[in-house]
Amino acid sequence: MSYINRKYERQFFEYLSYIQSYMSARPLNLGGVSGPGGGSGGPPGGLIGYLPQTRVAYDSTEAATLATPVSGASLLDNLNHIRYRLVQVEGGGSGVLNIEYGDTVIVSNATVLNFEGDGVSDVINEGGGKATVVISGAGDQVKVSSDDTTRDYLEAKIVAGTNITVTTLNPGGSEQLEISASGTGGGGDPATWAEVLSGTVTDKFVAPATTPITFEYDAGIDEYGAYIRHFADGGNIGAGRAGASLDLQLGRWSADDVPKSYLSTLIGGDGNRITNNADGSIIAGGFSTVIDSTYAGALATGATVISGALSAVVGGSNHRISVNGNNAIILGGQKLLANNVGEIVHGWGTSQVGDAQHMLMVVKGVTTNATPLDLTLSDGLDYPKLPDFTDQLVKARVVARRTDTSSFTDNAAFEMECIHMVVDTGLAAILNQTKTIIQNGGGSTSWDVSFSGSSRNLFIRVTGEAGKTIRWVAFVDIVQVTG
Repeated sequence: MSYINRKYERQFFEYLSYIQSYMSARPLNLGGVSGPGGGSGGPPGGLIGYLPQTRVAYDSTEAATLATPVSGASLLDNLNHIRYRLVQVEGGGSGVLNIEYGDTVIVSNATVLNFEGDGVSDVINEGGGKATVVISGAGDQVKVSSDDTTRDYLEAKIVAGTNITVTTLNPGGSEQLEISASGTGGGGDPATWAEVLSGTVTDKFVAPATTPITFEYDAGIDEYGAYIRHFADGGNIGAGRAGASLDLQLGRWSADDVPKSYLSTLIGGDGNRITNNADGSIIAGGFSTVIDSTYAGALATGATVISGALSAVVGGSNHRISVNGNNAIILGGQKLLANNVGEIVHGWGTSQVGDAQHMLMVVKGVTTNATPLDLTLSDGLDYPKLPDFTDQLVKARVVARRTDTSSFTDNAAFEMECIHMVVDTGLAAILNQTKTIIQNGGGSTSWDVSFSGSSRNLFIRVTGEAGKTIRWVAFVDIVQVTG
């Protein structure tokens, strides 16, 4: 029995020796196949367990590449690939970005992006390796229009034309651009005002010294300094305006329908005119009215002539204020005549000027003795006048007062009436004169009044008293018919 056991033991070890020899004579199958997830396959040679990492051969080259050798992929290639990517992240090698502008590569293999300037308003770290850069505006450079293909600094975009200079102020600091002009904008003679208005002259420049400064499409200042209104429809622009005059008339029938006197004014209206003898006069509205004396005025009247200084017409038409009618006023109506200093006239004429009207006026004077005195419309001048072929019903209320004493009794008051008429020869007559004494100062009967006429003049004649200074004033009310 012991013999058999010894034979089996020897035979067992012979088998093991045979297997050892067999295994040594052929390659060892490790059992692995390349693939995702670390590859596939069983344990090497059917052995159980894992190989310690300390038993893997060390690669002293430590290459950082993306290439795969011809012999095939291996763990060494994986490590080389890993090392390559770590180099990119650590910044120790070439960059990982290409920077492009308009599909053109500006920088290759960039490792750092630095955003600067006013155009960058925010940089947001959104996590997960993503960052957002917020850019607003156009930065430091500009474009001329949305179609401009090139941005540049403002200084380079502004091109100076003829007689224009562009200068950079405070270079390197808080810079500004100064644009200045010199010269007259072209050679030759400047355009005249008429050439400017014609709109057909294109080869001359406009100079303020010879042409207006236009404020609106139809108004401006002419060569004489007059402010004028023109007409878009090409109407008559007028001529001969005086300096410092104002012409805002709405229409003109001739070139003379302008303000020809200094400080004269036309406002609205049509065909009105201020002659060169009428400084400071004004016409507002109306039509075909002429002023030929200083500081006179017409408001909304038509076909009227004013020749009296400091006189006025308000409304109506076809009136006349003569050269004798300084300070006179005509109120409305038609065909009225103001022929006396300071009179007020109203009414409605029929066939000729002055043939049916009512006039009011004041005459005055001072006596120092018993010599008769004819009261006047102004200081010692001008008596009430009337035209030929005229009859007037005259009423006068006369008041007198002694002024060289403080007496309360030296005074007088009268009321008078008469018919005053003038024939074609200019001869005047007083008819049916009446007088009422209201008061005759201090019981004196020497103070007196009466009517008188001579050569178209109406006289209100007063008589005072010797040794007394008496002031006389009469309010005259006249109804007039002519024809």
